[in-house]
Amino acid sequence: MSSGHPKTVRTLAFGDLDTGLWGIAGSSTAGTAASFADTFEFDAGSPGDESLVAAAGLELRFSPVSEPAPFLPPAAGIGGSLQLCEVRGAVHADGVEREVACFGARSELTLPIGDVSSARLATGWFGGELGFALVSLRPGRANGHQHDLVACAFVDDGHPLEIDDPRLSTTYTESGVPLRAGLELWPVEAEAEADVEAEDAGDGEDHEHEDDRPAPYYPRRVAGESARDASRLTLPTVTIRAELFRWRTRGREGAGVYALAPAP
Repeated sequence: MSSGHPKTVRTLAFGDLDTGLWGIAGSSTAGTAASFADTFEFDAGSPGDESLVAAAGLELRFSPVSEPAPFLPPAAGIGGSLQLCEVRGAVHADGVEREVACFGARSELTLPIGDVSSARLATGWFGGELGFALVSLRPGRANGHQHDLVACAFVDDGHPLEIDDPRLSTTYTESGVPLRAGLELWPVEAEAEADVEAEDAGDGEDHEHEDDRPAPYYPRRVAGESARDASRLTLPTVTIRAELFRWRTRGREGAGVYALAPAP
């Protein structure tokens, strides 16, 4: 996969572990594709408005419920933002029309100039106030994950949390299919220190923290595994494998989608 210009990619993803309904739709200069429809209309909408996917008389509406969270750090060269959404509508699944009422996420990504040999997008939501999207790009001539460009957008309590050092690890099957994944997301230290100072000023007590770090300065960790329900999205230049993921963090369980290109 290669490009001579920055590329904008818009995605809409939803999923519900209880019903097993999930999906992802994407749009870029390379074309459009969705896991739940062969042809569809895609209206990404502006940050404050709904997004819409319509196909074969059915539609899905993505209504934002969080503030936009930027993809960081800037050094990765990846721009854009993430918003958590309430998703309502219907899709065709198992040959019948099924109602969708769950949470999801929409993102707009600006990818850097240059060749990319592989791309990963991991996104998840735990209700409407906690969620993330992480993108990892491997440059065309790179050999190993140490050269990957990684950026993450994180929503905590409905507001963006700036991530300074996002890390993604994935365990694959012998055929290259994602089986499990783990995220370690370090927030911006200055922001964490400001949070602690505000908290400490209000209680009049001295606080001691391990390693002399302020309490909020710890990695947000998310662990997930495949729900073994996958779909392939075909574009003119690449085929993407997307699958429903089950994520866990802070004792909570949430749904999400893990997408890998090119598909194994």
